[in-house]
Amino acid sequence: MAEPSIYDEIELEDLTYHPDTTLYTYPCPCGDQFEITLQDLRDGEEIAVCPSCSLTIRVIFEPGDLPAEEPPKEETTGIADVRHDAARSMEEERVWLSALQGRSDNTLASKFLNARLHE
Repeated sequence: MAEPSIYDEIELEDLTYHPDTTLYTYPCPCGDQFEITLQDLRDGEEIAVCPSCSLTIRVIFEPGDLPAEEPPKEETTGIADVRHDAARSMEEERVWLSALQGRSDNTLASKFLNARLHE
C-alpha cells in the first residue's frame, strides 16, 4: 500500500503529550489535531493522522526521546480512603441503631459510635 502524502515533518518535542491517554497531538490546519499514540511510536510508527481530514504528518524522533515505560501500578488504598470507608460505615451503623430505637436522634447510639470512631 502506498504511503499517504505527508503534509509536514514535525519533531516529537513540538507535539503535545497527554499522559492520561498516552496520546501525542499537534494542531492540524483544518482545526482538529493530528494524533499518534505512544504505543504506535514505540512500535516504530511515525505517521500521525488527523481524524477530521486526510492530512498526515511524519513525527521525527529517536526511541530514546519517548517517555520510559512505567511498570503497572498496583492498586493501593490510601489512609484517606480507609478513613472515608470507616466514617461511612459508622454513619450507616448510626442510622441502623437509630432506626432500631424508633427515633431519628439517638444520643446514646451517637455517643457509642463517636467513641468507636476515636478509638
